[in-house]
Amino acid sequence: MSFRTYMCSKSNNPNYMVHIKSSGFEVIADMPEETTTSLGSEWEAWFPSNGDGVVGNAIRTLAGTALRAQIMSTQTWTNSSPVEIPLELLFDAESNPQTEVYEPMRRLEMMALPSMSGNILYAPGPAPGLSQLYDNTGSLEVELSIGRMLHIPSVVITSVQSTFSSRLTQDGKPIAGRSSINFRTSITPSRQDWEQWTGI
Repeated sequence: MSFRTYMCSKSNNPNYMVHIKSSGFEVIADMPEETTTSLGSEWEAWFPSNGDGVVGNAIRTLAGTALRAQIMSTQTWTNSSPVEIPLELLFDAESNPQTEVYEPMRRLEMMALPSMSGNILYAPGPAPGLSQLYDNTGSLEVELSIGRMLHIPSVVITSVQSTFSSRLTQDGKPIAGRSSINFRTSITPSRQDWEQWTGI
């Protein structure tokens, strides 16, 4: 399949464009009024709250009781989560509902579905074949750019919710629609990654 660009943005200013680019196509849409990024870290206490374990047992043996020292509640980092980026994109046809609304929205849905080759399901992507879906690092070839605020070279799409207008053309295609998409970074980023992706 040849590369296809769906230009669905009404703005000519790149500061207000969202780019979703994959190995088979790119959708360019208007930036929503608000953009949210969600990330977090997981922390645990140094020692279990019940005082079990080697250190806890040793304290009980020496002191004859279960002591609860404040230092035992000191939090230790265990993991951080990938970044979640929910976006709601609006599509409104000016001349061609097929390429400005219906087709790009259906393509975005496909990005959350697996591909099949030889009765084997491969990780979601816009084109069949493992070599087309993955680059040499094994990451999905899906890029996300939100204006000049954020550029992430590798994301996955965890959910897509499509809402089509009941206003239809003569051939039954909707002239407007809305895609609610949840993106997730394919890795847990470091501070250095985040600095590079956000351009700070």
